[in-house]
Amino acid sequence: MVMTGMLKKFRGYRHFIKEQQRHKEAFGVHPIRAVLIEATEGQRAVNVMQLAQRPLVSGSGKRAGLFWFCISPLFIDAAENSSLPRHLDEPEAVLDPIWALPDRTLHPWPAKKIFRFTPGKRPP
Repeated sequence: MVMTGMLKKFRGYRHFIKEQQRHKEAFGVHPIRAVLIEATEGQRAVNVMQLAQRPLVSGSGKRAGLFWFCISPLFIDAAENSSLPRHLDEPEAVLDPIWALPDRTLHPWPAKKIFRFTPGKRPP
């Protein structure tokens, strides 16, 4: 998806969840902790993280970290000692510190520790 489409989508999610709070009636869920975004590679992740930091997306006040980002290889590369993609061999990998906020801090799901995102480098 091109960046203008992503910007429109991010703004729509933020408006629906943060401003209108329509997720309560639409899904019966409150609060929504995060909208999870998967990027295909490191530079793409950096670009969409920067997009999510724009005031049009994050609002003018405190940035709440609604959008969390992950890079596909953390899910699809083969797990150690396995020929299966990691997400099939180790489904608990979704809980690892692979989720980055727009400020590039990495968090496990649910958030416990904070790490720093570096494109092309796996988290600890």
